Amino acid sequence: MAWCASQGVDPATATAADVKRYRHALVEAEHKPSGIRSKLSVVRRFYEAARNAGLRADNPAVGVRSPRIRNAVDDFKYLRDKELARLFSVIPDPNQAAGKERVRRLRNRLLVELMALHGLRTIEVYRASVRI
Repeated sequence: MAWCASQGVDPATATAADVKRYRHALVEAEHKPSGIRSKLSVVRRFYEAARNAGLRADNPAVGVRSPRIRNAVDDFKYLRDKELARLFSVIPDPNQAAGKERVRRLRNRLLVELMALHGLRTIEVYRASVRI
């Protein structure tokens, strides 16, 4: 309501464009995406209640989604070069084995390399399991 008053928007006649402007104002004010999601949820519920009470024919906030602002560096945890080198140093050397054991060692190293370089999750590796 305070934002509507500051912008000269009558909440009773607000449009989807007004709700999008409100969302943009929250983003510009550097609110967290989770906070924006909560605020937009309240706006949606407010207009849904107004619609149910017969005060509005529509809910202008229905199609307005909260922003998905993600920082890949924060979301994706990865091993640094030193950590990765240490991990590879404990994998048994395939060249020091023969037969099925060599194949197992090669497979293990390949799977760890795929996980490290392409961000595979353990469940993806597990589902790709092939018995030797």
